[in-house]
Amino acid sequence: MKKRQLWSFMVVGVISAMAVPATSLAGPDVIVGDLPDVWHWTSSGAINGMRAYSVATTSCNIGDQEFSWVELTNKHPVICQNMYRLSNGRIEQIGMSWLKHGFCALQGTICGSCTPAGSGCVDALGVGCSDPYSSNLNGTQTRLGPRFEVDPTKGFFPFPFSNPGGTTGNNLFKRLQVPESDLTTPSALYFVEGQYIHQEDASAGNGNNNASYRRITINGSFSITTQGSTEREIPAIYAWRDHGNGVNNPDNSVLIVPVDFGTGDRFIAASKVTDLGGGIWHYEYAVHNLNSDRAAGTVSVPIIPGTAVTNVGFHDIDYHSGEPYDNTDWSSTVTSSEVVWTSPQTFAQNPNSNALRWGTMYNFYFDANIPPVPGDLSITSFKPSSSPTRTATLEVPGGESPDCNNNGIDDPCDTSCAAAGCSGVPGCGLSSDCNANSVPDECEADCDHNGLADTCDIAATPSLDCNLNSILDICEPDCDHNGVPNDCETNSNIAFSDDFESDMGWTVTNDASLTTGAWERADPEQTNRPGGICQPPDDHSPSGTLCYVTEAAAGASAGSFDVDGGPTVLTSPAIDASSGGATLEFWYWFFSETGDAMTLEASGNNGANWTPVVIFSASASSWQSYSVLLDDYITPGSQTRFRLSVVDVGSASYTEAAIDDVVVSVADCPPATGDYDSDGHIDLRDYAAFQLCFEGPAGNQCGAAFDYQVDGTVDGTDFSVWTNGITGP
Repeated sequence: MKKRQLWSFMVVGVISAMAVPATSLAGPDVIVGDLPDVWHWTSSGAINGMRAYSVATTSCNIGDQEFSWVELTNKHPVICQNMYRLSNGRIEQIGMSWLKHGFCALQGTICGSCTPAGSGCVDALGVGCSDPYSSNLNGTQTRLGPRFEVDPTKGFFPFPFSNPGGTTGNNLFKRLQVPESDLTTPSALYFVEGQYIHQEDASAGNGNNNASYRRITINGSFSITTQGSTEREIPAIYAWRDHGNGVNNPDNSVLIVPVDFGTGDRFIAASKVTDLGGGIWHYEYAVHNLNSDRAAGTVSVPIIPGTAVTNVGFHDIDYHSGEPYDNTDWSSTVTSSEVVWTSPQTFAQNPNSNALRWGTMYNFYFDANIPPVPGDLSITSFKPSSSPTRTATLEVPGGESPDCNNNGIDDPCDTSCAAAGCSGVPGCGLSSDCNANSVPDECEADCDHNGLADTCDIAATPSLDCNLNSILDICEPDCDHNGVPNDCETNSNIAFSDDFESDMGWTVTNDASLTTGAWERADPEQTNRPGGICQPPDDHSPSGTLCYVTEAAAGASAGSFDVDGGPTVLTSPAIDASSGGATLEFWYWFFSETGDAMTLEASGNNGANWTPVVIFSASASSWQSYSVLLDDYITPGSQTRFRLSVVDVGSASYTEAAIDDVVVSVADCPPATGDYDSDGHIDLRDYAAFQLCFEGPAGNQCGAAFDYQVDGTVDGTDFSVWTNGITGP
């Protein structure tokens, strides 16, 4: 259930809009309208571990002017073909081809109405018309030219093109080459991409919509089948988000930002951050050069002082078949302020050094002990430029690590000096962490006050949790005080149970003053403040993902979607608890820095009257359990309901709440006697016993005498009831 924390769905929405296919533009405007199929050139077996393919492309002119499409000149398009793999949260380019040179254009209609430039295959592509090139034709070696001669920003290339490695060769030569080992990754998704470059398209300023992608599957013989439809005018880097959680299942934790150095001079940068647990986050970046002739020679990510960076990595794509470019990997450097990847040599040292050139995508990644915040990834051009750097606002290390006990030491350092970045931190390693989750035990639920998290007590002795709800039995409602919780008794019935994985009829009502933070059934995303985790990273259910939470999105900061104004009120469906002895149990999360509160109320008559039960005001950065005997507050009926209200009454405050795993059980519960020594009187001897039982588990004798609420503990509310029953000195 681990997920990275998002910082803004608003940003995702803006970015999504950037990826929407454009409408027709002024001037000639070529796009890839379809990628119908893929030709396999190495069907008789891999050559030196490589497979070769070519992709069919159908171009469309969605502009308002004809295109030149003239063979034996440079007044025709060149077409590049690429392949990508999406696996384990990373998209990588795994193959690329040389460039197919166009020769003449048919006048088809796959993109709509066509005004033909002539009859048959002619030297222009008419307005609205389409021209197909088969997959076999796009792999014809004599028509494949090198990439290095093309200026994609201007659309210019010399003709005839050069053949530095020869005109023809084996079945791999010049074609879309892919290592066979990259095609066998379990559960991976694969994509092909086509892109057209044309002088007239570039001159009209229409070069940013020339790439399209399509999903493919790899067959047992390494042949390829296209799937779904072609994503027109969208480069394959967008597949990272669009299919990040599976086929057509978007991963909105992937942020994608176009980066323009000028007209038709575009890079696209993307990021994904994953919470690995234990105070470590994985930072994954991809940068695609769509059509920038300047190329990129440096990519850098800022970090804050004290960031411990490990597992720095890089991935590129190799040129082949005589392209003059060097394939040496980029180097990486970690300083106190940034992680930097650089080309092996500068342009002045070697113009053919490995730079991030057009039609390629490189990956950059590392782990860090600092959570993400919005920040600028920088791209610096490889070729000389008077303005060499542009930035993309993605996610970078810079957030504040949780400090649940407010002792000035990050939680991972509290529990271990060996945690990343914790060596030498004064006071590190002094907190116990029995379940090794990098959260100090003092911050976790410990209902029996033995200094260990309840989850550790249960892990050591599973029989202490008869109903497997992660609450110690001695801390649960036990109306007959025999040590067995009500819902484990044979005479106890579950009247209602909801883990929120399906909609069981809860309702949300919001005051007009509420601006953000309304209750919703969703998968929560973690937010942090110096005082701890504001919103949980996951629901509470061991096997689920959903809970009710006050607006699940993390946003740009902890205050983006927390409760502001209100109240926001969550009301249960009607529950039949008319047999009495109704015990309400649930897990809740409540975080507040300014004394805000969450109020629980109950009604036995379908909401006609509401009775306050408890006000939750103590802030905590963990899931907490709560149980109460509703009979002490209302007369449960056939339409019993309860509701939780959260309101933000302060300014510049941070308030979050969540609820999960609700159970209402009914049982025949004998009332507490108040008479600990069973001498027939409630007196000072019982008072002395009450002091011993106070704030402890209400097991057996303590519970039978003093747990009036039947909530598993003896507390101040029980004391108020007990004093009213004193009968002796």
